[in-house]
Amino acid sequence: MPKINTADSTSLNLFNFIGIILCIFGLLFFLLCIISCLGINRENLKLLRISLIAQFITLIIFLTFAIIILIWGETIRNRISKTMMIGLKIHYHIDKAWTAFFDKLHMSYFCCGVYSFNDWNDNPNYACTSSNVLQSLDACSVPFTCCKIQQKEVKSSKYIDTKSLSYTCGTNTLPSNNTTIDMNEIEERININGCFDEILPIIQQLIITASIFMLLICIIIFITILLTCLLTFEIRLTISNVRRHCRKKRHTDQNDYIEKEEETF
Repeated sequence: MPKINTADSTSLNLFNFIGIILCIFGLLFFLLCIISCLGINRENLKLLRISLIAQFITLIIFLTFAIIILIWGETIRNRISKTMMIGLKIHYHIDKAWTAFFDKLHMSYFCCGVYSFNDWNDNPNYACTSSNVLQSLDACSVPFTCCKIQQKEVKSSKYIDTKSLSYTCGTNTLPSNNTTIDMNEIEERININGCFDEILPIIQQLIITASIFMLLICIIIFITILLTCLLTFEIRLTISNVRRHCRKKRHTDQNDYIEKEEETF
């Protein structure tokens, strides 16, 4: 069995990747706003043209993401569940963020594992195998946060009584090839339902909310593009009128000069 490293570490998982992408988009959007403001303030057609191209590209990107989220909602949910399973198998008790994530899920939603408590058999520290029983104290067990937690009523609000947690209540709860387990006895000690089914409605709501949010951003960007086009047209019209006026004035001045020259002769 691989040695478990308890040192704090941070894995570059899917959630970190999404955060990085959002930060990059935020920075690019900030630069776009600066270019747009400079173009509007100075009535610079080149800056406004750059702003229009960038806004159009941003509109396509956000619209694409909104459509992908709506169409591939099931794929996104499967990806999240697979990422959670990887975190459970590899990163629990190694990555501090993943450990806190699963402990919080277990205690908040009264669940255990991703699909069921049996998922902990895939974790090398908790696996119920003959070789692991001799090497790991946590073999054939689940984390103590999977244990049944008492809820107490205080002024019409519920709170979790953490004192009711027993750090040994999750021992000998996983099945193995050589032993059988009493499910009735296990259900009295730990939560056996998986956490993914508990948070699935939240994930679906987040997917819908993200899609609506991106569609609203697309509408705002579309309106901004129309206003920028209108401003560009007004600036071009003004420049054209000024040039026409200058040509007309120059032509008038030339005619006046010619008339004065003729009068002198």
